Amino acid sequence: MLSVVLFHAFPGSVFKSGFAGVDVFFVISGFLISSILFKGMDAKISGGERPFTFLGFYSRRVRRIFPSLILCLLFFLGLGWFVLLPDEYSLLGKHAAGASAYVSNFVLWSESGDYFQTASQMKPLLHLWSLGIEEQFYLLWPLFLYLALRLNLSALPLALIAALASFGFGIHAVKADPSAAFWSPLLRFWELAAGGILAWLVLYRAQAFRAFAQKTGPVLGKILLRNPERCDGVRVWQGLLSALGAALILIGVLALNSQHFPGSKALYPVLGAVLLIAAGPQAPVNRLLSCRLAVWIGLISYPLYIWHWPFLSFAWIIEGSMPPAWVRVACVAAAVLMSAFTFYIVEPHLRWGRHGGAKALGLLIAMLITGFAGWEIYHHGGYKNRMPASEATQAITDKITPIRSQAFANCNAVFPEWNEGKYSFCAIEKPDGNNTVALIGDSHAGALYDGILAHEKHNEGAALFSFPCALPLMGAQSGYGEQWRRNAEGNRYNYKFIEKGFSYVLSRPELKTVILTGFPGCFDHGGLSDLSDPKLTDKRQILEKAAAKTFKALTDAGKQVLFIFDVPTLATDFRYWDLKKLNECKNALGSQDASLGLRGKLMGRGQNDNAENACTILQKESGTLDAHNLIKEVITAEASKHPGVKTMDLSDLLCNQEGKCVLQKDGNVLYADAHHLNLNGSLFAASAILKILRGK
Repeated sequence: MLSVVLFHAFPGSVFKSGFAGVDVFFVISGFLISSILFKGMDAKISGGERPFTFLGFYSRRVRRIFPSLILCLLFFLGLGWFVLLPDEYSLLGKHAAGASAYVSNFVLWSESGDYFQTASQMKPLLHLWSLGIEEQFYLLWPLFLYLALRLNLSALPLALIAALASFGFGIHAVKADPSAAFWSPLLRFWELAAGGILAWLVLYRAQAFRAFAQKTGPVLGKILLRNPERCDGVRVWQGLLSALGAALILIGVLALNSQHFPGSKALYPVLGAVLLIAAGPQAPVNRLLSCRLAVWIGLISYPLYIWHWPFLSFAWIIEGSMPPAWVRVACVAAAVLMSAFTFYIVEPHLRWGRHGGAKALGLLIAMLITGFAGWEIYHHGGYKNRMPASEATQAITDKITPIRSQAFANCNAVFPEWNEGKYSFCAIEKPDGNNTVALIGDSHAGALYDGILAHEKHNEGAALFSFPCALPLMGAQSGYGEQWRRNAEGNRYNYKFIEKGFSYVLSRPELKTVILTGFPGCFDHGGLSDLSDPKLTDKRQILEKAAAKTFKALTDAGKQVLFIFDVPTLATDFRYWDLKKLNECKNALGSQDASLGLRGKLMGRGQNDNAENACTILQKESGTLDAHNLIKEVITAEASKHPGVKTMDLSDLLCNQEGKCVLQKDGNVLYADAHHLNLNGSLFAASAILKILRGK
């Protein structure tokens, strides 16, 4: 337990692989629960006290594990109401619902989910994956043992075969499918089964071990001890097993790395725990672990496991990065206090005493209510109305502003010449070589960047390469002609900067995903030219040629490509940049600013009766509809030739089948001007974009 807490609170410190403490926990749990099951089934055969029944077993499990979890879930769901942003609170609700059903491992697996590379700090209930695996094991394990009993079969060979199969498949999966190797209960079965097999040996083969130890111990003692005559053979073996077990566990929590874990690396903590338990309570190391402090930590270890990570995760979320050491120490102290409160005040009234069945039923109902509350929070998107949109938007802005600032600095370090072009926009979020997503295009790609930053996982990192009116394709350029009255001269060489972005992406294998997008008005109202054949003037042919070149280069380099078609343009005549419709929508929502859509509603100003009409346009009135349809036809056709290329139309997010398009979601205006998304629009679009990229 201490190794897990210290790993979470001080990552990279002495307990750099403290996560292996969970594997020790699996063995201990398998040993203790299996011992209870074996004794209960023996009593069922012999007619002794406390014979095994499924109802009795699960009733005791509910009274043991539900109180701490229910209290923790309700506490942090309540705290999250006040401190989490809607998306964060929605995710907490989803995970609380999964935890209440003990399927957290499947929920996290579906999000995918490498435990060590996802945004683990932002998931306060991430640690409950292990409880899910444990309880899934105990749905099958008692039935497995009971069937063996009824069929008069020995549980040992069956359990050994199942455990070896689980271990073998886990060894294969840790490289072929690392997410499955970590989250799948079937591939973790062997760790809990190791404790169960040990319980069988201790109960039914203890005399055989003692006889073996008495015979071989003196010989072993002559090799290992200075005065072997002082110890009998059993104590020699106990000392050896406990020393080896402790050494293996220390290797497990101090010296492993997370790559290809669990796999064969899990043998260190699992085998170590097996040997340490097998050594018995009189073994030297085990007597050391019987000191009062160690026993007390053991007593509160289950609630401490439940409480410690949410405190640390909330601190990460509030700080926006790793909190100071004193904050993390305070979080651990708070977890210890809550664990002691749970163990001494809450659990005794529910775990022990009379009316055990009624208590179990009450706890089961309470857990169902807690899970339903979590699902409602998730279903309602984290209850966006909890806070004014201005506060939510500002909080998100505060969160991503330092990230963006550093991203610009990183870009300047790689491309110092990028800012030579007027309005050029380049950002590389993480240090060179550590980003997995790249956006290439014009200012519309830039408009999506903040949403990507806010929604991406911890291991992703986004790079952006944009230039005004630049076509996000190789070998062609747009937005430089005489009809383009804004910065036509400055845009004349925008293709050079976009080519730099493509070169950067192609030269870095870790950049797996490339998002391409641009404003169709740039090649419709501005110029469109084929760089290799200036005489080519047909727009469709230019786009087809550029798309073929771009998709081939990116897919040959192993990139996943997503081409995004743009949102409807509000102005019916693009040349006049008509913002009348946008202003009508803002006023109807009681907002003076596009980013503050909910504030008026919450302060009593509210939206007027005309809000629905004021915030709706017809798709056929979009000022760039023809250009939108042309590029969509060309790109869709070319994408069908490349399995690694996907397409997405942002208009589909805003428009229904009748062609009516909304300019707001949940009371938040989505546009900054006639065709650019604001932060709310960026967040809304990015959520859908990343779901497509992650296969949701």
